[in-house]
Amino acid sequence: MDDMKINIGDLVYVVDKGSSYPNYENMAKKLNVTNWSKGKLPNTKELYIVKDGHIHFSFKNRYVFWIRSLSTGKDYLVGSNGLKVDTFNSTVFFSEDEFKI
Repeated sequence: MDDMKINIGDLVYVVDKGSSYPNYENMAKKLNVTNWSKGKLPNTKELYIVKDGHIHFSFKNRYVFWIRSLSTGKDYLVGSNGLKVDTFNSTVFFSEDEFKI
């Protein structure tokens, strides 16, 4: 996935749990993750909001995002290649001006 297509505030699905970083404590601290589910993997059937992101400390060609579950409020760290933007819900959820009469 192209990192440039994922933005803070986007709604996303996790499409690859293997791209999660459940023990990346330094990144969680860097991003000030507030409700981190350390050691846990995100659910692929939930919708998440992107809270923040940063370049991986060791692999400069990878980007790690802090995502929050809309249903549980739990936070996870996932690489960009493990996320898919939900363009339909992102538009409905964040673009109220498009629907004004």
